[in-house]
Amino acid sequence: MSLVALVAPTHASASYTTVVTSYGADTVNQALTVYEPTTAGPHPAVLFVHGGCWQRGTLVSAETNLAQDIANRTGWVVATMTYRLAAPKWANMPADVDAALRKLQTGGYGVDPARVAVWGESAGGQLALLQALKGTGGPGVGRPKAVVSISGPTDLRTELAEGAQTATTVLNCIKDFEGGLPNSQAMVDRYWTTSPVGWIDKTDPKAVFLGNSVGDPLVPPTQAAQLAANLEAAGITATVALTATQHHSTGAENDSVVGGSTTLERTAIAYLQTNL
Repeated sequence: MSLVALVAPTHASASYTTVVTSYGADTVNQALTVYEPTTAGPHPAVLFVHGGCWQRGTLVSAETNLAQDIANRTGWVVATMTYRLAAPKWANMPADVDAALRKLQTGGYGVDPARVAVWGESAGGQLALLQALKGTGGPGVGRPKAVVSISGPTDLRTELAEGAQTATTVLNCIKDFEGGLPNSQAMVDRYWTTSPVGWIDKTDPKAVFLGNSVGDPLVPPTQAAQLAANLEAAGITATVALTATQHHSTGAENDSVVGGSTTLERTAIAYLQTNL
């Protein structure tokens, strides 16, 4: 595990066009909004996966603003996605992220499919990490080169025990996502297979960025530390960036990184500019 202190990213002030399309049969709950730069590609790309406790399928304005800011600062293709809330969430939501990523990589948006990152916040961080770690092989269609998780749960079993101690909503959200509590072997197995920490292998992306606040009341930084330690055991160095606040997800991204010179968001962007 490495603790990060990066220089601020270059602000490209890029221009882009906005394309709204779908990546599945449900054009509302499987929608992709692509911010495509006006410069010639192929470009690196970022798929942004929003949070919301697995109970909100669409973005709020702060999330849309973040995606647009990433596009402005990098000059890359950046896309946001909606996802289905229909049960079984534990199967449908990861399937939606996979389908959206493949659409972004192959849909004619000027994307270099070998230089794509998935960026997720909170529940979206769990989904982003799951997409990055669950597959095998090098970067390409369906397999990102890099992943950014901000306040993302990495082990649903320990998050159930840790996060629910400070917020009942965490218990309810995880229970709803998984379709129950881990009170049978089948449910224990489901919690494990939906935990990014359960899918680590040596072919995983070598660029893994984990951001958290030290006092996050919903997803404690021990979640990031656990994943980073397990990745390191597999020979992959994850970069962990912490803020000295009690903010969660988008709120933490506006805070300064401990030991750094800029915000968590800009630190993550700089990390991708170096590694993507």
